[in-house]
Amino acid sequence: IPSMFMQHNLGGRNLCRNKNVSQEFFFEKYNEFIMNHTKAIQETLIDALPPLLEHFGVTSLEEEFAKMNANGGYALHRNADPLGPFSKCKLLFLRMEDSENWQGALERIMPDIRYNKNKGRSEVCPAIAHHYKALQNYEYSVEERKKLIGKDKNIKSYFGVYGNLGEKSSMVATTDGVPAPTTESSGPVVVIVNTPKTGTGGLTNTFARSFKCGGAQKAFDQVSHYSCQSNVDVLRTHNPEPASEALAAIRPNFQDREQCLVITAIRDPRTWIPSMFMQHNLGGRNLCRNKNVSQEFFFEKYNEFIMNHTKAIQETLIDALPPLLEHFGVTSLEEEFAKMNANGGYALHRNADPLGPFSKCKLLFLRMEDSENWQGALERIMPDIRYNKNKGRSEVCPAIAHHYKALQNYEYSVEERKKLIGKDKNIKSYFGVYGNLGEKSSMVATTDGVPAPTTESSGPVVVIVNTPKTGTGGLTNTFARSFKCGGAQKAFDQVSHYSCQSNVDVLRTHNPEPASEALAAIRPNFQDREQCLVITAIRDPRTWIPSMFMQ
Repeated sequence: IPSMFMQHNLGGRNLCRNKNVSQEFFFEKYNEFIMNHTKAIQETLIDALPPLLEHFGVTSLEEEFAKMNANGGYALHRNADPLGPFSKCKLLFLRMEDSENWQGALERIMPDIRYNKNKGRSEVCPAIAHHYKALQNYEYSVEERKKLIGKDKNIKSYFGVYGNLGEKSSMVATTDGVPAPTTESSGPVVVIVNTPKTGTGGLTNTFARSFKCGGAQKAFDQVSHYSCQSNVDVLRTHNPEPASEALAAIRPNFQDREQCLVITAIRDPRTWIPSMFMQHNLGGRNLCRNKNVSQEFFFEKYNEFIMNHTKAIQETLIDALPPLLEHFGVTSLEEEFAKMNANGGYALHRNADPLGPFSKCKLLFLRMEDSENWQGALERIMPDIRYNKNKGRSEVCPAIAHHYKALQNYEYSVEERKKLIGKDKNIKSYFGVYGNLGEKSSMVATTDGVPAPTTESSGPVVVIVNTPKTGTGGLTNTFARSFKCGGAQKAFDQVSHYSCQSNVDVLRTHNPEPASEALAAIRPNFQDREQCLVITAIRDPRTWIPSMFMQ
């Protein structure tokens, strides 16, 4: 925050030159910066880091700090969202307080890199260096802390791992990171095992609000765990295997089937695939804002998504539903649909495999096209539940709602249907109960004027997506000099693109959305994860806010 303060509103330049400014005046200006620009500070915090980390499945800064503590200030991630724009990249997440170790972290991945650290504010502004250093020990008032931290979960998490600007950190260390099992007086446990984009968020919010749960904990791999009032537990995941492991850990001696509910859902591919498309490659967010995009361009991008990401789409389809249904003896979607037609959109199963991980649970299988009936289905099992449906994409993105709705009547070509349906029996069954996507598409592909992609002989691509004043300049210079890059080009909105020797590309931005758009344009068929590195960093607010103030 001090760095942001120095960056702010010419404060850095004016104060930087003023040898006669008193510490009292300096601190007064810092207070004004905090109180008058809180929203801008908070927006800067969440523009880059949370959405970028989400692409790599990172949901807990506490867990990241534990890894950084073990590694000397960095965490490396290779499991990007397979449908996301960085699917073929790995992520290097750096902590700025450990920048003396960044050289070692970088050379483990790219041996020829030499880290170039930019000058700090105290070196740039020696006249007021003593005041700037004093800001790092600034005692934040209750009012300042309350205003800065606010209510956003990502901002609260950021300040929390750094001790809430002087308050005690909410992080609690444990010996193994796994919560103690819930006591015998536990209430219900709800296990949401769902395919992405089939109502997972709405179902999670339904139970989290109804049971008055705290925030999601990530003590278990691929599982979000919500501890709620009255000793209720809610688990959320997209895969039944980690769900079963988490259930066994928190309820090892669970016996009451009436207290354990597993929930999953199914959705028509004519709405599910468009929803996955909007989630993919930042397409949802970029297209969401673009009032001028044509339907022809929109449909072209949809065709590209289908043809280039079929395998990931199919894997997403079979990760959750088929193995979960198998635990409850469900072998025919046709039979399930007959039950759903009779019940108004759901089927309830109580005969789980007696030797399986869900042996003491019942399964509620929902059909998303009947979501208006989900309240009735839920309250038959848990009377106090009130279903909270999330906003649909058309509500979230009104500018392109007409194009999105048109996708639901999209005419799939024979090639598209053949590629999507494939040969897997579970996938064929899924598409079969929904009519196999209808008839041939009349869509005609067109060009869109995107810059020519880099050839297959390309070298590495480095994507720096960083919060301002967290070492962005130093990281950019590091790669620009090491790879002997030319000057920055601005062919992409909000992105600086450096073309370097040996067909290397470096992208620099403060927002992952334009970064993904630029990456897709220059490397549309990129496959080698070892050649793509995304980098971001985090910084203690006690030095970051003063830096923003000085700027």
